[in-house]
Amino acid sequence: MQDEQVNFDVTQESNITRIDTPLVVESLLPHQRNEKKKQAQIRTSVESTYPEAGVGNSLNDSVFGSDEFGFGDGQTFTENRVAWIDVPAELTVKQVQERLNKFPHARIYRVLSLTPILTDEQKRAMSNGISEYSDAEGEVHKCDMEYYKRQQMVPTPETANLPREERQPMLYKGFVQYRITPFNKDGQADIDHRETQLKAHRENEEFKMNEPVADTVGTPIKEYSKGF
Repeated sequence: MQDEQVNFDVTQESNITRIDTPLVVESLLPHQRNEKKKQAQIRTSVESTYPEAGVGNSLNDSVFGSDEFGFGDGQTFTENRVAWIDVPAELTVKQVQERLNKFPHARIYRVLSLTPILTDEQKRAMSNGISEYSDAEGEVHKCDMEYYKRQQMVPTPETANLPREERQPMLYKGFVQYRITPFNKDGQADIDHRETQLKAHRENEEFKMNEPVADTVGTPIKEYSKGF
């Protein structure tokens, strides 16, 4: 088993087996703007097992199933996922865990996109200038789109443990990709917007062979040559 070697080059496929580990409440942190709330940090891991080999491809069907070839399981990868949820300020970690256990289908799901993924609340707060963050030196800044790009960018494995400003993007077909891991109590499946975004992008402009993809969907590699 390999840890955190997630293959972000593939989209969701039905022949990939995924198993979520139980959700665990790790800690409670004070809420930045409301003393009646705390933020619970919760964690899970998702084990994805890929088939030994595929049958056919996106353009070419096969009249035989994978089982007829005798293919078994291939590599298994583990992806760690963390989310934060609001909880009443008076609760303990144990109490939050007990409440979480009452939702057997709850999971931390993943969203992949070629543009940053913002909630309606984040968009309003950014537009109104009321959302802030502190940098490594403790200086306070207003949250802007560049902040969310740094927070959500999928980095290369080699730079994943570096400070966010020094990470290099793992590209998806020439574009920077973004990832968030929200919590859902009803078992929301993972969401991958990337191919839909690329299709819409390509349909809206003339395709030119051997030329860089224009910056319509996400951010191409040339803009990140100095790191991000």
